[in-house]
Amino acid sequence: MLRAADGAYEDSEEFTIVFVPLADEGEPTPTPTPEPGPPHTSLRIGSTEPLEGKLTVESVPVAFLVPMACLGGTGDECEGGTVVYGYDSPGFNTLQEENPSLPIYFLPDGVEVRVELTAVEPDASVRVSGVMLDQVGEQAVVNTTPELPNHPAWQFAAPGGDHHPADRHLSIRLHADGFESSDEIPITLSVFEGGDGGDHH
Repeated sequence: MLRAADGAYEDSEEFTIVFVPLADEGEPTPTPTPEPGPPHTSLRIGSTEPLEGKLTVESVPVAFLVPMACLGGTGDECEGGTVVYGYDSPGFNTLQEENPSLPIYFLPDGVEVRVELTAVEPDASVRVSGVMLDQVGEQAVVNTTPELPNHPAWQFAAPGGDHHPADRHLSIRLHADGFESSDEIPITLSVFEGGDGGDHH
């Protein structure tokens, strides 16, 4: 795959965008119904004890991805090339409500949360705060509480012409001074097949 120094894919052939001609003045043009996109979900971060303990997340949603670029292929299916799939959900976010039964509690203000890549399959990666993580051990800063919201870019590459590429998997771990690091958090990267749902950022 072609990846620039900053981790971005380059020399890609974007998928075709079709522009609908405007109708003659006075003729109403029907607005096409947009296809539903992947659900907007979040990795909501907290700790296992009030103001201390281990970092944890409320739930672990699937990262649903859509085709973003075609590298070296032709046609709508990128025949003979490589398709890059990507999306920015789930995002990292603040906890909305404490839940002692999990348990999970709010983090205090001023806590810088970092993410480490602990496992990754070939051709999978995640970009956090502009830093590409595609090798085990690489880290990036998410944000500092209470401003935790962050939209990472989850992505993987697969051969063109494959309508149903297999899921990819990676794992992350969260770190913050004054807290134990989280357990490994497994993330499944799956091509979006339709539908909607999830909580909004």
